[in-house]
Amino acid sequence: MVKRFSPALFVFCASLVVFSACKGGGGNDGGSCSTEACNYYHECPNNQDCVSGCCQPSIRCLQDSVCKPGGACLANPGPGCLTLAECNPVTECGKLVPCVEGKCREDLSLDLPCNNTCQNNSDCPSGTHCRLDGSEGKCVMDGLCTAKAECADLPHADCVGEWKCLDGRCDYCERRCVKLCLHDTDCPAEASCIGGLCEKYPADVFAALTAPPVDHDFTEKKPLRVGIADVPLQFPVGISMAGYGARVGPKTPYSCTLGGSDSMWDRPRVKAFVFDNGKKRIAIVKMPIGWSDDFLASHIAWRLHQATQENYLDRLILSAPHSHSHPGRFWNVLREKKIGVFGHGDFNFEMFGRHTQAAADAVLAAIADLRPAKVSWALNPAMDPERKVHRDRRGSDFNPIDDSLVLIRIDDMDGHPRGLLVNFALHGTHLDGTTVSQDAPGGVEVIAQQNLQELTGYPITLAFISGTSGDVSPAGDDSPLGSDDWGKIQEVGVQSWPKILALYQSLEGQGTSDVELDMGVRRVPVGREQLGYGPGVFRDEQGNDYEYGAFSCVGMDDDDPNTKYQDGALGCIFSADALSGGRPVRQFTMARFSIARIGNLGLVSLPGEPLGKYSRDICQKFMDAGIEYATTFGYSQDHHFYLMDADSWLQGGYEPSMQIWGWAEADYYATKMKEMFAGFMSQGGTVDNANLKPSWFEWINDTVTPTTTSAADAGKIVSDVPATMERFGMVRLRWIGGHPGVDLPRMTLEKKVGDVFEPVKNRAGQVYSDDGFTTMTWYRGNYQDNHTWEISWEEGIRFPAGTYRIRIEGRYQDAQGAQPYTVLSGAIDFGVSTRLRINGLALDNTSVSATVFYPPAPTTDDGHSAFSELRATGYLRHNGAVPAYLPWPVPADGSVKASVTIQPPSGDPVVLADLPVNTSGTANVTYVSSRTSTGEETTRSVSLPSSGFATDHGAYRGAGNYRVTVEVRDAFGNTGTISQSFALE
Repeated sequence: MVKRFSPALFVFCASLVVFSACKGGGGNDGGSCSTEACNYYHECPNNQDCVSGCCQPSIRCLQDSVCKPGGACLANPGPGCLTLAECNPVTECGKLVPCVEGKCREDLSLDLPCNNTCQNNSDCPSGTHCRLDGSEGKCVMDGLCTAKAECADLPHADCVGEWKCLDGRCDYCERRCVKLCLHDTDCPAEASCIGGLCEKYPADVFAALTAPPVDHDFTEKKPLRVGIADVPLQFPVGISMAGYGARVGPKTPYSCTLGGSDSMWDRPRVKAFVFDNGKKRIAIVKMPIGWSDDFLASHIAWRLHQATQENYLDRLILSAPHSHSHPGRFWNVLREKKIGVFGHGDFNFEMFGRHTQAAADAVLAAIADLRPAKVSWALNPAMDPERKVHRDRRGSDFNPIDDSLVLIRIDDMDGHPRGLLVNFALHGTHLDGTTVSQDAPGGVEVIAQQNLQELTGYPITLAFISGTSGDVSPAGDDSPLGSDDWGKIQEVGVQSWPKILALYQSLEGQGTSDVELDMGVRRVPVGREQLGYGPGVFRDEQGNDYEYGAFSCVGMDDDDPNTKYQDGALGCIFSADALSGGRPVRQFTMARFSIARIGNLGLVSLPGEPLGKYSRDICQKFMDAGIEYATTFGYSQDHHFYLMDADSWLQGGYEPSMQIWGWAEADYYATKMKEMFAGFMSQGGTVDNANLKPSWFEWINDTVTPTTTSAADAGKIVSDVPATMERFGMVRLRWIGGHPGVDLPRMTLEKKVGDVFEPVKNRAGQVYSDDGFTTMTWYRGNYQDNHTWEISWEEGIRFPAGTYRIRIEGRYQDAQGAQPYTVLSGAIDFGVSTRLRINGLALDNTSVSATVFYPPAPTTDDGHSAFSELRATGYLRHNGAVPAYLPWPVPADGSVKASVTIQPPSGDPVVLADLPVNTSGTANVTYVSSRTSTGEETTRSVSLPSSGFATDHGAYRGAGNYRVTVEVRDAFGNTGTISQSFALE
């Protein structure tokens, strides 16, 4: 590792290239032209570019490098050439549609896989050939030259129609250098900068998203009203999940460079909280998504405008819990380059639209729910000193994580609870498989909401809002024996619950309806000039400046605080240009963030994954400006990866390696945010977009067409549930449903009351459903002619006995569209467990003792079938001390009672009743670890934490055989029994 980075590298150089001087291939400065006037480069002749509103001579070129810095080599879309509305011969026209003579030819669509790699022509379908590019080839259409090496050997006749082979591509026209735009300010007023080119912005969208905010004519402060809504995300099982690069999974119509999903655990939900005090209206929206994005916010606001004719864009605070197992393919960054393999999944408009529709629906429902309310908030500055919930995952920068817990409680006017926002640092990284889940943040949200509803009897809506989560990892894995990921997720929720409850109870009666609300929003341009990088600063090993950023720099941790990475030796794997084809990436050249207040609590929305010190420093500046306390909403409003100060970035490691713009980027955002605080507190919130437009991209219909299910088959049971089930058991149901494009079946539970089945509800009146951890839903079909679904259901220690059935509501596709169907399972006689395990029963002349365990969760061992490895097959957490496939100790508090009957060699039996199980320790437990098809078993022994009893018995009658029977019963009616003989002397 090299010596500490020199501060001189932060000095701005006056000779920095200013991209805006050339107006980015378009733009009129209002002056006069000696040549033809223009707004866009394609309005000029073949050999000219549009510079400062005038067509001017340009350099002819064959490749982008000739046009650097700040330019690209482009053909002129004029007569006989491509226009912006037509396709590029080397760019996909949507999925599997080739571009021929500037037109997308759906009639020539190829049934090629997304990763259509090949080694020779025999690997490709008919009508295509294998074009080798290095060690890997790709199947391309015959008659289209697309590679320089191939084109050099092809006569012009091998190109389609009138095209010629120029610069290794079939094209109409020679190319010339065009100055690229970097920001919207480099473009005409009616255009935005997309991929370095100015594109006209839809006038109706622009008018809607730049109109005065919804509360612009709110003038009189009134008592607070709050509306709350909870809307499930309608996503297709099969979708790729965002969070991990190169994620494996099934190939589905909803996956591409990342593997797809095959199941859903805790159902993802959008939760919206709208606050209105008569002067301001602010909507906080928790989206079940990996991160927020400016395009997401714009599209949600557009949907809201279509429904209300009001502009909510600068009154929306989006926040993502950042589970690495949330549905992906929502981030429109370099869509055509298919770089989703890095972890977010290739962008898909259908999935993006599902997210924005659910969010808009939630906000609209919350607006409709607006009613008088009181609000209060509380802080625990050190919620988890034991590190049972979250841990520091970045020790190399020597800064502590943010361990604060903030609650925002919403009550009705009578003080009854309605909603709760839970804000602290947490990362959702336990799962990495094929199941869609909210991961550890869901563990917090689901368990706390369920517990609060049972505790209060009110249908409280709780949302987890991620905080400064960039340098934390989830805990929940304290068991020395290990735990599966399902258990860890729930353990995080269990461990956080007492902290949440204590802070929640401290707010009892503290709510007020006299609340100040305000919000300020800022967009800022991002680039070398803004970050203060002069020529030769932020460069590669050869001295080349990273023009549009770089990726995977400073990847090695440095544990010595006296040494840092040095510019020119940052170890970046590649520049951003390498990903973008030499063009700036809109998402990396602009950032959006916001600040807000609810009473005297400040909310700082950071556009990425902030680290603890970075976040607290910004919040402290808000507090210095006069707010009582400020907290962070992470993954909020926009996304620029991990956010940390320059010193931490130069220390290196995974987190800084995921940034684009180097050490100065996050400090630039911090400076711009800090500039907002004083004016916000003294004059109120403002909107400063710096003439940058809300992100917007032309919509492409890439919706998967669902295949049909016959009406006769829809809802037909394939495999029904068993007739009986005990606590700690599991049942499964299979049925025929619909294509995942229309069907995400919803399970509810019904209980027989008299002669009818009624919905099971909790104390708050909420229907028992698949929103929690007691069910797992799989799609078992093939997306074509088989749409089989399956669900498992399990329950725990205290669920009431009775007769139940599973109800499924879903949709299937027929010729007329989506149609509903219903499945009703057979009746399940659900009872208490009779499998409590009595272990280590011992008898001597004076005393009797044993340890008592609850049975394992469902495992691969059903007691008789062959299995190769003992593992849990269920998903519900029962105890955090031992793995789910092993027995776990009953409470040692005396709530479990034992009854011991000892039959001596002669005389009456001795009965010892109601013995409390109140000792704790460890015990050796033997279990079957595998079984062959012939019944041969292998066993193992393990030391487990235990609970037990020991007592004198007074039953000794001399030497002989003693028969001991032990029965145990817990406080919920679960039982177990054992009989064993002992020979005493």
